[in-house]
Amino acid sequence: MLLFLFKKINSVHNIKGDIMTQKELLYVEDAVSHETSIIKILNESLEFLEDDKLITFIEEEINKHKDLKQGLLNLLEDEANE
Repeated sequence: MLLFLFKKINSVHNIKGDIMTQKELLYVEDAVSHETSIIKILNESLEFLEDDKLITFIEEEINKHKDLKQGLLNLLEDEANE
């Protein structure tokens, strides 16, 4: 899905209104990849936890990172569809 999305974005504009460079798109791709990795690591760590407060904290962090990842993907999709 990510590869399709990034191929589709040929005219995404950056903050200045200019077309995003390949380097800028790679930064966004890296951010999405990092969020995916963080979510995976946090999910894997849940099976080793016993403290309810810590489990709740990690679950909240997972949700935050899922939201961040989805926000990045939504931004890219919105820009690609303009």
